[in-house]
Amino acid sequence: MRVARTARTAPRGRVHAIDELPELLPRADVVILTVPLTDRTRGLVDARFLASMPDRSLLVNVSRGAVVDTGALLTEVSAGGLHAALDVTDPEPLPAGHVLPREP
Repeated sequence: MRVARTARTAPRGRVHAIDELPELLPRADVVILTVPLTDRTRGLVDARFLASMPDRSLLVNVSRGAVVDTGALLTEVSAGGLHAALDVTDPEPLPAGHVLPREP
């Protein structure tokens, strides 16, 4: 499933609107974030977003760190609900001794 600011039909199929995420996330085993950091995307991946993802699913962030609420992500990952693959974090770099690198 592909998601963008607005819904549309593209040559490779449907593109969902970002407003559809609450309905789409429960069906996603993997969510890959490739968005710019804007006022609308800052904190996009918050506790509600993460709780909507299925247990044992994977969040991949190759956007900017501030797209993901680090505290909310730590809560889900440390509880064993989600896995994460992060190219970036917030803050970047993480402070020495931060617990995030020790999580799955």
